[in-house]
Amino acid sequence: MAKSGKYVYWNTGEGANATAEAVAVPAESFRGFDPGSGVLDVFFEPLSDTQANRMKVTLSVADGKQIAVAKAICEALASANAGIITLADDDNGVYLHGDITAVGDSSDVNAA
Repeated sequence: MAKSGKYVYWNTGEGANATAEAVAVPAESFRGFDPGSGVLDVFFEPLSDTQANRMKVTLSVADGKQIAVAKAICEALASANAGIITLADDDNGVYLHGDITAVGDSSDVNAA
């Protein structure tokens, strides 16, 4: 797969001074979504071989807006030129979509 030069960025609002508080991953590493009640989990390939099978960022979203947020993320990944796509920045209150309210968690997970 050709590299686009696009990166997806998020931070958990804790000052970006510790592991997983601020993360940027290649847009090509996006793997999918898992919606839940008031949340949308977004999955990416791991950054290194020492991580679990995938990375997950949990976004808090307005209830019932998970699909709208997922569509906005897909559109941004498909249309953005090289650069950084800010998914969610809790430190600065910047979100890709108006129904994203916070970043709940950023972690490595094993595939189920």
